[in-house]
Amino acid sequence: MFYRSIYKLGQICGNVLENKTNSLKYLTEHDRWHIQISLCIERQPLEYQEPKFERLFREFQEQWLKSTGNSLKLPSLSTIEQKISHKIVPTREKIVKPSEDGSSSSEPYSSTSSSELESMLLGEFDIKALPRRSRRTEKPKQSDYDKNLSNDDDMHNIKRHPKHWLFFAIKYKSGSWSLPTTNLYFGDSVRETLIRLCEELFSGTYRPYFLGYCPFTHQKILHSNESEIRGKKLFYYRARHIPSQELSKISCGEIDEYAWCTVDELKDRLDYLKYKKVFDSLPLM
Repeated sequence: MFYRSIYKLGQICGNVLENKTNSLKYLTEHDRWHIQISLCIERQPLEYQEPKFERLFREFQEQWLKSTGNSLKLPSLSTIEQKISHKIVPTREKIVKPSEDGSSSSEPYSSTSSSELESMLLGEFDIKALPRRSRRTEKPKQSDYDKNLSNDDDMHNIKRHPKHWLFFAIKYKSGSWSLPTTNLYFGDSVRETLIRLCEELFSGTYRPYFLGYCPFTHQKILHSNESEIRGKKLFYYRARHIPSQELSKISCGEIDEYAWCTVDELKDRLDYLKYKKVFDSLPLM
């Protein structure tokens, strides 16, 4: 009887400890703030466009040369390297070869043989005959890649607007548009939480490239009602889409809609304070 009551007491203590650890796992707090992690997934422009500061400097340089009448033009680094590579002087070292009568004769030594030089020259001046043009003009076939680029109205298309940055935004069924957000579980690291968030969003093995280990900004959201918890602390992390990885389907569990938005489109969807907090902290793009 005594041993049976000790056994029951041990079971009760085990259940209490298990419930306590589970409650701590699903509720991570710091100074009465509930901690959450948010991920900002970026897609780089698919087509290169001259940055604004380079264009302004080029226009200033052209205007300055025109106004001063200075015709001095510095060649580019690639042009200098090409000119230097064509003027390589062979070494003056000499090798000593024994002759038939036993005396040694010296001959100039070149680093490359004549056959190697001929092959280099042939490869450099290789001119291929162009195909003969026909009078018939055929319309180029539009590939699937070009179709994806031209379809800018599809918000689910990750290849829309190839000259702009895109950001991944979702709309939860219980709220408005926002960046992907999840809770920080007790005992889990931030990187494990970000990987779990990607697994919950994308039904597959899709992994973006996480930029760094530190958040680029954070935000405090106060609760309207008076309670022990003041509100939420959101820590924002950056990730970049890798073009070689295929984007799997979005798991439609708690998500009502998702979109790849430009900065202007995201401004119309996100809350104004959240938009200013996030995009004022991002580096220049």
